[in-house]
Amino acid sequence: MAALPHANGADSNYSNLEVVHSAPENRYEGGSLQVDHTSYPHGKFQPVPVTSYAGAEPKPWIEHDPNSPPTAREEGGYAPEAVPAYFRHPGAPELHDGPLPAPPPPTICGIRRKKFWIIAGVIGLLVVAAAVGGGVGGALSNRSSSGSAQQTESGANSGSNTGSGSASGTGTGSNTPSVAVQDLSIAAIGWESKTGVKQYRVYHQPASQSNLFESKWDSAEKSWQLSQITQSATEPVKKGSPLMAVVGYPHGNSTAFELSKTLYYQQPGGVLMERNSQDSLPAEWDQAGFSTRATASANSTIHSYLFTNLTDPNLILTVFYQESGAGSLTMSRYVESKKGGITSNWAPTKQNIDIAAGSPIAAASVGRPQNIRMYVTKADGTLTHHPYDVERNILGEAVGELPPHPV
Repeated sequence: MAALPHANGADSNYSNLEVVHSAPENRYEGGSLQVDHTSYPHGKFQPVPVTSYAGAEPKPWIEHDPNSPPTAREEGGYAPEAVPAYFRHPGAPELHDGPLPAPPPPTICGIRRKKFWIIAGVIGLLVVAAAVGGGVGGALSNRSSSGSAQQTESGANSGSNTGSGSASGTGTGSNTPSVAVQDLSIAAIGWESKTGVKQYRVYHQPASQSNLFESKWDSAEKSWQLSQITQSATEPVKKGSPLMAVVGYPHGNSTAFELSKTLYYQQPGGVLMERNSQDSLPAEWDQAGFSTRATASANSTIHSYLFTNLTDPNLILTVFYQESGAGSLTMSRYVESKKGGITSNWAPTKQNIDIAAGSPIAAASVGRPQNIRMYVTKADGTLTHHPYDVERNILGEAVGELPPHPV
């Protein structure tokens, strides 16, 4: 080691410097780079001269920058050596054998490209759907407004003898039924002809007048045809009269007679009327035998049931109605057979049962067509039904009850 000069500036001549070469204790030999790791674990790298190099001149110094990647030794048989961790820059990536890791997937606005396009497609569909929905809604709204205006005009001009006023109404556009619908009386029948044509008939009384009309539709024509049944001047009909219709062969004979339609209604004083018409003559309605034979109460409804036996031709036609108030039900029957002739020509039978005044009346067959169930409303509002034998004219006791519908 060289002796350092004294600070007092005593001898500034450096010719007497003595250099002593001493080999470091911990060095790597065999290459052109010698590193003393014990002396410089954390400081700047300092090259150490090679004092001897067997068989060759010393190589020039090779100084490694701590921030540069590792460099293999030029000779000496040593494997390439990675830069120690304390010589690497803190931001340098770790070095590993094998292929480099795959680069991160491309993104759009911080979202992976595939996910971005999926989201964009969904948003686009929502925008298109909203636009279409708005357009359709606006068109329907305009159409509804124009339709309401046309309907109001039609309702104001209705009232002709064709009965078109019943369909027009007031055109208010609300969900509440118009007065025309609330006061409408209606009945319907249907059957299939011998030629396979399905026939439908609807009977109604428009609120604007007291005449009765028939609307006809069949599967061959597939269009509605309207015809008038009564003339108010000579054939008065009670305003809001209950209607009931049946269809069948007169005298229970389908060979000798044409199919006949029968309609029941009330006159203004409550007198019950019956009209008949052959299917081939829709505009001709004759007054039938039950007309003027009975008078129903002011709020009575009407129901009829037709039983025919075409094998042993016979016919039983029963009309149900109320003559006077609660607790009264009357059944008038017409009975005719091939063997016995007419055995009952609208003979009335009054039944004392629990029935409300103005109760609705309905009936349907159960099993055999001559056995039916008759449905009525009791005085307390409970719906009940009675078994009825059409052939023997026997009405049984109530066999079932349903509680009144809550208000």
